[in-house]
Amino acid sequence: MWKLYIIENPELKLYIWVTGDLDKRIKSHNSDITKDWTKNKWPWELIYTEEYEIKCEALKREKTLKSLKAWQRIKKILNINSLS
Repeated sequence: MWKLYIIENPELKLYIWVTGDLDKRIKSHNSDITKDWTKNKWPWELIYTEEYEIKCEALKREKTLKSLKAWQRIKKILNINSLS
């Protein structure tokens, strides 16, 4: 099972990604072991997830969310029930 997830830090920075092991990824975002953009910007809190059986579907959704303008993305996140 693949999960698209959105995390947020105290500065209201958002990070969207796809993983096969959500618990491991959240732990890595909140530690020094990660080498990605989230390093040293913690603590990160999980605010949203979507599950997919096929990785390419999760990646397609990730690309869609990342391509939206910031204000549109935030509006969609705050109104999670209307996400499609």
